[in-house]
Amino acid sequence: MISKAQWRVTLRARREAISPADRLAAAQKAAAHLIEADKFKSSTHIALYYAVGGEFPTKALIDTCLAYGKKVYLPVIDKAGLLTFHAFSQGATLIANQFGILEPKEAPLFPAHELDLLFLPLVGFDAKGNRLGVGGGYYDRLLKSLESRPILSIGLAYTCQEVDLLPKEPQDQPIQGVLTENGFRFWY
Repeated sequence: MISKAQWRVTLRARREAISPADRLAAAQKAAAHLIEADKFKSSTHIALYYAVGGEFPTKALIDTCLAYGKKVYLPVIDKAGLLTFHAFSQGATLIANQFGILEPKEAPLFPAHELDLLFLPLVGFDAKGNRLGVGGGYYDRLLKSLESRPILSIGLAYTCQEVDLLPKEPQDQPIQGVLTENGFRFWY
């Protein structure tokens, strides 16, 4: 079986091969799929993130959520190395953390267990709902902590990031769905 490290190299290369115009088109298609989803229509509190590097672009999704009156929350890595979520609005001050990821500065904390939807980044995914992240385990720890009140966790990816089967370790937490330029897929 191919290792996680090998998959990360392969799948990052696939992402990087996508042209800027195709990235923008994928994000716009995903936003159009989002507004048609029943779960989106019934949700109020939605967690997203600002994409870095070759990650699936999230600005169109953030803008769509705000345009539809949804409350948007962005992750912040706290001093203990855990993800917390903070309110975001247009014009809010964002600062880059140690990984270059934009986080809200001095925004109100929102309890993760009260989120309706959690969109998370990934490097790859498979048809069983396994997610290959960057390797820091931040989202795995978060999902594990939310087991008593599961929220809908949806990876954001290009279709080219899907593989047949990813290696899975005990700490790896599955996602319940994925949103790509081709729409939603769910495993629950």
